[in-house]
Amino acid sequence: MRPAVAIHPPAKPARPSGGGIAEDRPRGSPLLNLYAEGVLVEDYQLLDVSAVAGRTIARLTVREIEETKIQDLTREFGSLVEQVGAGTLLVDLGTVSFLTSSSIGVLIAMLKRTRAHGGQMKLCGLRPEIRELFAITQIDRVFEIHARVEDALPDTTPRQMGNP
Repeated sequence: MRPAVAIHPPAKPARPSGGGIAEDRPRGSPLLNLYAEGVLVEDYQLLDVSAVAGRTIARLTVREIEETKIQDLTREFGSLVEQVGAGTLLVDLGTVSFLTSSSIGVLIAMLKRTRAHGGQMKLCGLRPEIRELFAITQIDRVFEIHARVEDALPDTTPRQMGNP
């Protein structure tokens, strides 16, 4: 007679670190405070999402946004915009060195979607070649662009009278 074999459900795969808004973040996490209703965003492959000073920061994790990644980027940004709602979304493009016209279209569509929810979307950390592309195409007139993510955050340092 064969020994009984216990059948266990498959183990839940580990979440990649830094990807999306994780359900297992500790209480008091800025993201759990930001999304207090318990609706959390799924894991992302192209975005690394965090929250600072009440702002959601989405850092692109790829150097090139090619046509093959457009659908995934659209889905991930769309999901994130639904979560942020009327908040501020800072998109850090610091790692991106190549954009297609379709990827610029995704950014514009997400800007419109964010505004439709009553929110704001700001771009940060553009490399010189991307910044030049935005200037040539005059897309820099459409977006609020900051040199660094820190520049787009509210100033939380106390100032003394007379000091700018």
